[in-house]
Amino acid sequence: MGKIIGNIKFLDKEREDKLQNIIKRGVSAQSFLPFSLINTVSKISRDIYKQIGLIIDRKGNIQYIVIGNEREILWPTLYQFHLNRSNLRGVMAIHTHLHNHGIDNEDFTDLAYLRLDMIGVINVSDSGEPALVEFATIKIEDGKFKSKIIYSGSLTNLNIDYKSEVENLEYSINQNKINQNNFNSNEKVLLVNASKSSKYLLTEEIEELNELAKAADYQVVDTVIQRINRVDSSFLIGKGKLKELIIRSIEKGADKIIFYSDLTPVQAKNIASFVDIEVIDRTTLILNIFAKRAFSKDGKLKVELAKLKYLLPRVVDKAEALSRIRGGIGIKGPGEKIADVERRRIRDRIKGIENELKSFEKMREIRRRRRLRNSIPLVSIVGYTNSGKSTLLNTITNSELFVENLYFATLDAFSRRFRISPNIEIVLNDTVGFIKNLPKDILGAFKSTLEELNYSDLLIHLVDLSDENFQSYIEEVDKILTDIGASQIEQILVFNKIDKLDKDIYEELSNRHQGIFISAKDFKSTKPLIDYLNYFFTHKAKDGKDFGASSFY
Repeated sequence: MGKIIGNIKFLDKEREDKLQNIIKRGVSAQSFLPFSLINTVSKISRDIYKQIGLIIDRKGNIQYIVIGNEREILWPTLYQFHLNRSNLRGVMAIHTHLHNHGIDNEDFTDLAYLRLDMIGVINVSDSGEPALVEFATIKIEDGKFKSKIIYSGSLTNLNIDYKSEVENLEYSINQNKINQNNFNSNEKVLLVNASKSSKYLLTEEIEELNELAKAADYQVVDTVIQRINRVDSSFLIGKGKLKELIIRSIEKGADKIIFYSDLTPVQAKNIASFVDIEVIDRTTLILNIFAKRAFSKDGKLKVELAKLKYLLPRVVDKAEALSRIRGGIGIKGPGEKIADVERRRIRDRIKGIENELKSFEKMREIRRRRRLRNSIPLVSIVGYTNSGKSTLLNTITNSELFVENLYFATLDAFSRRFRISPNIEIVLNDTVGFIKNLPKDILGAFKSTLEELNYSDLLIHLVDLSDENFQSYIEEVDKILTDIGASQIEQILVFNKIDKLDKDIYEELSNRHQGIFISAKDFKSTKPLIDYLNYFFTHKAKDGKDFGASSFY
């Protein structure tokens, strides 16, 4: 049975009964919209001077009659009508206009946002008669969703085959999906960066988000940058802009929206209740990448720990009717909320993981003591993600670690021995890449691993010289080293990827910056770095220092 919702206080008993009768009768499959129905709705709309709208499903059932105000109507969210395989809800909307105009931009927005089969407008005359009638639906043009008017005229000539229109629309949508999937089977995403930052910083951040999306095997179909004056505490960008983003995602065929800004638990909950398309933030994206790239038991546990700590404050209560678990016989009260049970389970799992990780910490401690006894120096390669750390380790030690031109291609830490001279052998340690605004949950989960850097005798700070933002990345790495207490360890700046630079640019940068310049893919190119390592540890040995202990700094 349908409902009458909205400004129902403006309805008297007689008019309410008439609308209830409309709901009971519904619409027959033979007639698209009977004259008597539209005439009655138009008359009541003019009498109360309010727009009236109807939500009608494909079987002709009137699910809602909505009473708006003079100039607009607020449709219900329609979440109970699940999106079908064509991303349509299987309902159409029709409403009255009182100011002599047909379908407007707001109607087109509702058509796309609510995923309606079609939308219709009845222009009501001053006498309460239905005048101009217009209907619109979606069309696909060049792979993009657009709106089109399928009828504009008098009510007497209205003749729309609703079933055929819907069938044609669904066929075109499904064909468009097939074409898109044949082109690229990866999940499609829309990237958004909205904050009070400068336009330059917003652009730099969206470029980084794009690289992260690529690392997660997403296909980026569009990016949106917006400089805002105020952060909306409930929705980050406000409902109006969020609705625009949803429509844009529909037009681009996006499967999800990714925000650069971290969403608070409140924002995540509100946005999830407002949209159908999946919405995640940058931290969730990084956690997803980590989950895909962790192969060791230690790494997988740390990623799970980070995800659980991030998820914990975001567990929300379900509907009250479903949110409580009743106790047994004789137990009073409504019992424990499902969300509370879920939080307790997460806390228990977090505690269990932390206990498991302690065993890995003990193993690292044993290896560390063995290295100290043997006085083997430890050199750790640090740097921004995708700076070439694993490539450098492979080249110098002739190893075959996985490398790829992606953010966080390598997550698990690896160590390899390397003899830099007949008398000196070192342990070369690869580390997880750093990134700006490294999520605190990830930093916390990997803290024990990162703290291993404190036992290094030297840090090779590897920098991707081909990235125009390399200077800010150097500062970001130094900041993280300070946060984990490793800033006091001696480090050498090594500028990588010089093979990607033009000769004149390379010469300019090499004159401006102090450090060693290499191409990590070329062993010959790394000779100055190996010579420096040899000099560094020979010098320390002559000073009578012990290798393998950071205490001599």
